[in-house]
Amino acid sequence: MKFTNLLIISTSFVFAALSGCSSTATNSDNATALRPRSSLVVDTITSDTSAELIGSAQVQEFSTQETIDGTAYGLIGDGSTDNTATFRKLMSVTGRKITINAGTYVTGSFSIPDNTELVLMPGTVIKDLGHLGSDERLISIRSNNVKIIGYGARVISDRTFYTGGEQRHGIFIFGATNVTIEGLASESHSGDGFYIGGPTLHPSMDIVLLSCNASNNRRQGLSITSARRVDIVDIETTRTAGTSPQFGIDIEPNLESNFIDEITLVRPRTGNNEGGGIMVYLAKLTSASPPVSVKVLSHLSMNEKSFVVAGDAGVIGTISYSESDVKNQCAGNNSCIAKSFINP
Repeated sequence: MKFTNLLIISTSFVFAALSGCSSTATNSDNATALRPRSSLVVDTITSDTSAELIGSAQVQEFSTQETIDGTAYGLIGDGSTDNTATFRKLMSVTGRKITINAGTYVTGSFSIPDNTELVLMPGTVIKDLGHLGSDERLISIRSNNVKIIGYGARVISDRTFYTGGEQRHGIFIFGATNVTIEGLASESHSGDGFYIGGPTLHPSMDIVLLSCNASNNRRQGLSITSARRVDIVDIETTRTAGTSPQFGIDIEPNLESNFIDEITLVRPRTGNNEGGGIMVYLAKLTSASPPVSVKVLSHLSMNEKSFVVAGDAGVIGTISYSESDVKNQCAGNNSCIAKSFINP
């Protein structure tokens, strides 16, 4: 391992390599205190500081003009009827609150428009029809002001439908603003369960995932590639396997200009993910990129490498990390690292 331009502070150990680094914090539109201009700071924080660090997303309430019952509109939750056309028509108008009753609704891809509240009742399953193209996502959110309430509901695919590809995500949030998803499970997709990103210079902003679940996905449970002010609270990501990186949560920008700004993970639970629990991989960023700000609070990791930081040479910003009191349950397994900071 090498720690050039990387500072790691822990309650139990300290690694420091500060040659050429300035310890002066700089404030700017994209920077917070503790962000030196010429280094990435990675520190392990204690649980008693967690409360003051929660809540970077600036989620705003919004109003809808029409309430729709999905069944009355024509959705059929019998597990076999193709609902693609009905979903697309239902989502063609903005400003709707849509309630979908329990049932299994088979569908192709569709997008959720601006100012939409989607209430999925317990027992609701939105199931991939199995015809997605290699870069097609099941549910896309490229809009502003979207709320999904999905406690006891699932968005699912069958990975055996597809022989290759890694972009067929369950929930795809891209260049969106003011999005909240609560209680929803996204399972068995050949890409990611959830994806949060955006085009060049247009990150997703003010995104909240609360009590969501991602299991048995092929690439990641959750990917974050370009976003600002994101709160991920009480998520559970498990059993990711199939194509690299295979992490429960992967924070990995694709471009030098991408934002990884004010990303907060609170009480994430990860387990049995082939690559590991949480990875922050910053190889695409440079010293000219927007500063990085990531906080991981009270992470519970089971049977996997728990936390990895990599590719951070020259990157500016701060990463804070804390584990929960329950340690990694894999004593004697050398492939399981309770706490690892890796810099190739």
